[in-house]
Amino acid sequence: MLLFYSICFCVLTGMQAMIPFREADSYDMQVQYSLKEKPASLYQQNNGKVENSILPHLALSIDITSVKPEEFRVNVISGHGGEVMSKRLKKPIKLMVSLGFTDDIFDNLKPDTYHIYFSDKDGDILSQLKVQVKKDKSLHFNDQFVRDL
Repeated sequence: MLLFYSICFCVLTGMQAMIPFREADSYDMQVQYSLKEKPASLYQQNNGKVENSILPHLALSIDITSVKPEEFRVNVISGHGGEVMSKRLKKPIKLMVSLGFTDDIFDNLKPDTYHIYFSDKDGDILSQLKVQVKKDKSLHFNDQFVRDL
């Protein structure tokens, strides 16, 4: 629980800029930009408008190919401060991070930034990965442009 509060503190106070980005040769990242059916909301269902829309959906597949001996846990934190995922690192793993429907991200209904923190047994953050959808509708990974959405 202490780890969660320390991560939230870092996210909310902007201290993530002092945390180094993870080495590029220790992971592979793939963008999964696809069309998915967005289910009708409860409001739409109650008003008789039950039509599902096909909309662009954004997800990332991050394959952590090497784990350092001191790395113990990986946490995915949304830009709103909520913990999306927390896993213990024992061996190389694959993380699937669903950012959601792009319309929801652009309308600020979903977070536009996610931080993936790698920490040791004491909860000290060793490195991070950063995913961000900018206002100009472009995807950035570790502050580097990836693609337009």
